[in-house]
Amino acid sequence: MSEKKYSKKYLDDLFEGKIKRLKGQPTYVRDHVRVVLNETAKEYNLTHPIELFTNTREMTYVKPRRVALTLVRDLVGLPFTGIASLFGFKDHTAPLHAYKLVRAEMEAGPALCRTVRNILECVHEIQVEVEEDQSSSL
Repeated sequence: MSEKKYSKKYLDDLFEGKIKRLKGQPTYVRDHVRVVLNETAKEYNLTHPIELFTNTREMTYVKPRRVALTLVRDLVGLPFTGIASLFGFKDHTAPLHAYKLVRAEMEAGPALCRTVRNILECVHEIQVEVEEDQSSSL
């Protein structure tokens, strides 16, 4: 991100504003997207998930953004137009291209597969914890 230092609350508010772009989607979809983005940012050592939404073409941000949108597509089933809206793309073609690139890279070698597997394991753990909390509160 830029050299400016923003407060965590400010960045959290920005991030939630991005998640609200999924209006019309059920709450569980927004929750899943939030978890996927958080875990992707952690896996790629980004300081905050809001960095996944930067417009820069630096590979520091491009690769995690591509992986995040691929996981959102695969785990949540969000259409490419919804992904484009979430990430601030003009239309569905950029997310579609990124999705194809990630899929091809995963087929070509194990490195990205390991990264995606790590993210998926973390997402699954969080989902299990949430489900346990919900069932214990009933």
